[in-house]
Amino acid sequence: MSATAPTALRRLASVLAPVAITTALADLLFWHAASFGVSVGIFFAGLALFLLVSHSAQLRRRTVLIVAALLACCVQAGIEVSLSNVLASSALLLALAGEVFHVQLASLWARISEVLYGLGSSQVRWFGLGATAVRSVGELQKPGLGFIALTMRALWVLAPAVILLVVFGAVFAAGNAVFAELISRVVLQVVEWIARLDLSIEHVVFWACVSTLALGLFHGTRAPESPRWWTGTVPRLPRPDHRLALWQSGATLLALNALFCMVNTIDAVYLWHSRHIPAGVNPTQFVHEGVWSLIAAVVLSAVVIAGLFQQDERVSSARILKNLATVWIVQNFVLIAGVFQRLRLYVESSQLTEKRIYVGCFLLLVSTGFILLAIFVWKKRTLNWLLGRNAVATFSLFFVLQFTDVVRVVARYNFAIWQAGGRESDTAYLATLGPSAWSTLRDIAALPPEKGPLPAQARWHLARLADVELTPHDEDWRGWQARRAWSREVLKAFGP
Repeated sequence: MSATAPTALRRLASVLAPVAITTALADLLFWHAASFGVSVGIFFAGLALFLLVSHSAQLRRRTVLIVAALLACCVQAGIEVSLSNVLASSALLLALAGEVFHVQLASLWARISEVLYGLGSSQVRWFGLGATAVRSVGELQKPGLGFIALTMRALWVLAPAVILLVVFGAVFAAGNAVFAELISRVVLQVVEWIARLDLSIEHVVFWACVSTLALGLFHGTRAPESPRWWTGTVPRLPRPDHRLALWQSGATLLALNALFCMVNTIDAVYLWHSRHIPAGVNPTQFVHEGVWSLIAAVVLSAVVIAGLFQQDERVSSARILKNLATVWIVQNFVLIAGVFQRLRLYVESSQLTEKRIYVGCFLLLVSTGFILLAIFVWKKRTLNWLLGRNAVATFSLFFVLQFTDVVRVVARYNFAIWQAGGRESDTAYLATLGPSAWSTLRDIAALPPEKGPLPAQARWHLARLADVELTPHDEDWRGWQARRAWSREVLKAFGP
């Protein structure tokens, strides 16, 4: 078609092309896949490439950094897919889409939220696409560009080439048996592909979902001139009677400080200084089972402080309230230290687990949130600033955590404690952790019989894993992960 092609046709092609390519890529990588691995990285890398192709402006340094971080996530997906990897990749993809399609918006949250809004309302985009298709048909019927005339012209151009290809193909097929066999195989493959084409309801629904998301990603809504309500500054809570508000806020902070002081004092006496629990108190409940409730108290404290200092300026700027809030923040740090102590005691009495490491990471994230909260209180920052910085801290945790081999850390730590004379390693637990723990199981299995029953248990678990991992199964290249492939070398000595 010439450079003067109708606008509606170009618009329709520009919309359908990325949607069709994304749907085909998702179908190739994910449909009927036994497991996910390198396919996740290829998918995110492909979407990033499509977005960069759609980027008409000059690349900025921030865009380059986002692309570099996203590519690092894609490489990590080929090593080992994890929840943190998928979440970090998704967040970076949304940020990249915001950089490409909503560069005129000032804040990062405004750009990302506009992309999310486009994804959430992507179903509506199909109606607009239908109107564009109708206009395209109308333009095809204009004088000088009739659909029949256009089709006949295309057939007239291609007819000589097609005819000569058929003639010479028949001649070569008659005189060259290898070429004839090749042609017959190609024809047979095409026929079989058509026969195997999956048009089930599930497959059609999969295509519909992926294409709808692709439509929302590449052709979402146009950002309005005025900011949307969720991107504006969160207003302060009006308090007409600011003296009453001061008394209420002060009484609240005093009461909660007293309560936290009591709890922290109990921890100081029975958790840090003396290990003798009062009669009638279950030590397990005191040390282990209360962790989640204490974490909930810490998170709720942050919400309360943020709410108190989101009140009217005359209330939130009162120095006495800031001092009381600072004392409460310090007490929350003491409470967090008590939770860390409970985690340490749990590890000493039992073993290190993935769950305990993730709880520790969450506590570090909460601690960072309280530092930001102190800045919010004393520097009179907006609630938008506080929420945004906490979102960045959360993303940073997930981004870094995906590159950390937590399973290997857990396995090696428990093994080292056992070798140092501590409690025995749990080989059954190690066998459930995944490929990164297999080398530790191999080291346990190599120990002499004098070490007790653990070496024999480790060999049994390794033999069972080898029977599963080394037996041919339906996994294809889409589920390949480097860490699992490398770790399978460990199992070959224990295979059938």
